[in-house]
Amino acid sequence: MISCELTAKEIMCIAASLGATELYGIPDGFSGISKSALNKELLKVQSSLEQKGYLKENFDGEASLSNDLLSIIAVCAKCEKFIVIDKHIKNRTQEGILFYVKGETTVKAVKNDDIYEMSIFDTSMIKSTLNELIEWKEPNYKDKTEFTLANKVLVKAKTLKARQAEEAAAKELRDCGVGAEAAKVVLSGLNGDEDFYSLTFANLLAQTDNIDNVMYIISNGKALRLKSAIEDEQDVVHFTTATYNGILNELKTMLEKLEVSGEVFK
Repeated sequence: MISCELTAKEIMCIAASLGATELYGIPDGFSGISKSALNKELLKVQSSLEQKGYLKENFDGEASLSNDLLSIIAVCAKCEKFIVIDKHIKNRTQEGILFYVKGETTVKAVKNDDIYEMSIFDTSMIKSTLNELIEWKEPNYKDKTEFTLANKVLVKAKTLKARQAEEAAAKELRDCGVGAEAAKVVLSGLNGDEDFYSLTFANLLAQTDNIDNVMYIISNGKALRLKSAIEDEQDVVHFTTATYNGILNELKTMLEKLEVSGEVFK
């Protein structure tokens, strides 16, 4: 498997050399800086790439990037499908994981501070790679749960929880018909005290209905699936009970809708 480690600025510079003007999921560290500052930053990027062995000069003094590196960034710059996963496991640093899909080739980029650990592999491996990202905890409460909350209620409850007003926060949810255990899990999940996943799938080739998003809170108490919607002209979130098999099946369904190539579903 071909792999590399790059900063956001290094990725942007290489992508620009391939004709790209932006990259999904990668911040533009050069935005808004002066021309003189830009030149200095570009020299720093060049020096860094040379130190890493990605940029080399020939006998004529001409610099060129390694073919492996170019093959990775080319997939990102010209991707057709894009998957972004925010994964926050309790008591661990939040992970940002990006997948760039172009035909039968996929690049996975894992953000670690300002470094992106990037690897390229066959798209047929993407289903198993996604499944491995889910760290399941078997919940104590497996009874079916279903409720809908307005975003403004969630924001208020989250704010109260952050201010240590936990009982008041829980009451906001209970007043909307949420059970005590589910309210506890929702509040803990939204405040980073439970395992939380947000998965977004984007088909850049589709004209309509090209983005799918789903979220999960997984705890020892309950596991919940979260899906955003608009009802009566207000933003809401639907909550339902999540199961491990349900999550894997939903990932499979979202991949099928994304129409990724390769022997993914055999």
